[in-house]
Amino acid sequence: MWKDIETSSGIHQLDVEEIGGSRMLVIMPRVRIGGVSIGGNSERFPDGAVLISRREKNREFYQVYRDGVYSALRSRAIIQRQYGEVHTAGERHNVAMGIGSARVFLEHLIRYGQLSDEEREDVYFCLEELAKTLKCKRNESKVEARDYLELSADSEDSLGRENPMANCAELAAGMSHLTFRLTEIPEIAKYIGLDEVRLMAERDRHLTSCHQLYWKLIGALEKRPFKHAGKYSKVIYPLVERWLQQRIQDISEWRVAPFTRTRNHAIAELKDALSKSQSGSNGQAAILIRRVANSLNFKRAQYFLEQILMGVSLIEKSLKSDASTRNADFSISRASDLAADLGDLRVKLTRFLHDGGFQFKPKNLLIHHVDMAGRALAALEWQPAKKELKAATALL
Repeated sequence: MWKDIETSSGIHQLDVEEIGGSRMLVIMPRVRIGGVSIGGNSERFPDGAVLISRREKNREFYQVYRDGVYSALRSRAIIQRQYGEVHTAGERHNVAMGIGSARVFLEHLIRYGQLSDEEREDVYFCLEELAKTLKCKRNESKVEARDYLELSADSEDSLGRENPMANCAELAAGMSHLTFRLTEIPEIAKYIGLDEVRLMAERDRHLTSCHQLYWKLIGALEKRPFKHAGKYSKVIYPLVERWLQQRIQDISEWRVAPFTRTRNHAIAELKDALSKSQSGSNGQAAILIRRVANSLNFKRAQYFLEQILMGVSLIEKSLKSDASTRNADFSISRASDLAADLGDLRVKLTRFLHDGGFQFKPKNLLIHHVDMAGRALAALEWQPAKKELKAATALL
């Protein structure tokens, strides 16, 4: 909907939609699914930018977060710390992230029979890594959750058989204990705030769509028209055409940055794949589908980098407002945890990200920035760590 929006730089006519209410808006992507361009792009108001209402000196206007939902979330967290509303920067966020990750893995285990051997290995590896994030925890709910997650990460039962349904039950039990932990964290609504609830819901909606689309594309590549494209060249499959059209529709619904950075090129690639499939060139269509899936995997990885960037930003803000020895010691301990998380993430980035066929290959540069950020964290250099992490996320 086109509206006159007052920002810090004046009134501008923008195409926006509400995020849970008029207090929070998103600038809609200008290129629609039909390829029709609506309005020119703008550096000040890019596609997917988030706008949040604020009041300053008796004036109400919208603050523009050009980089989208992650930037807005980071800003909200820092503002809350500035006003003393956040006393523990990470626990609620980390528990919620664990529940979200477990939910995704549960979906994969439910459709275990449809997964390739590599995908099954991926799921169990990720479950094992998730369980490690809860090690050495004293809270009973977390300990129980960790124990169940460790059980779910074992792909074989006591008789040496694969039993994914038992793994599902164990994972669901672990999620239940993590969910109970959320009820134990005091003043949770005050910590997150209404803005954070809406921003996290918007982020999670896009992440879920990204996860689902990735696995749908990977699964399609195992189907006959694409897996044995040479044998079935020149064969046109109407069902494949309809399936690709639905995937294009799925991704066209992405509206918030940074997901919009992937949206347009992925739509273009899938449209090209659709054209190839319609002419019977299923092998060429498969290459394009694989490339889109690989690009979505980079977008999935961004979430984890953004969590670490959030942690570093909160440490830096905390030390500026409280230079006490106690806070400094806590910050050093937190920095050590973040550095360990970053090291674990580097292993996953190296293993699971692929940029073959990309016009610009970001993987090596991404890992370079991650390495530099790790060194800065080890040296307790917050600004260089933030700079490197922001440079890494900008590649995604």
